[in-house]
Amino acid sequence: MLFPTGFGSSDTDMDLYFEDQWSWLYSIGAMTVMVIIWHNILITNTPLAEHFQLLILLLAYLVFLVFNIRNKATHIVFLGLQLAGWIIYLVIEESVL
Repeated sequence: MLFPTGFGSSDTDMDLYFEDQWSWLYSIGAMTVMVIIWHNILITNTPLAEHFQLLILLLAYLVFLVFNIRNKATHIVFLGLQLAGWIIYLVIEESVL
């Protein structure tokens, strides 16, 4: 079940859904970061050293996947830090807007 849908009589338990699907979702996130890095290197000729934020994000995804971290609180902290990082980046970086 990739998308949690539920009928009025049978709602999907989101905690159970996340526990079953987190590795799949994190794999998609890691692949997205890898595609962004390769795009920036191959097409825009940006050096790898300028992608340290994306490399840190990729490393975090890989740590969760390789070590199979299942603690829900750890996932919430990671996703909160990721959201805060993206918001801070949008505010600080002048070339984004």
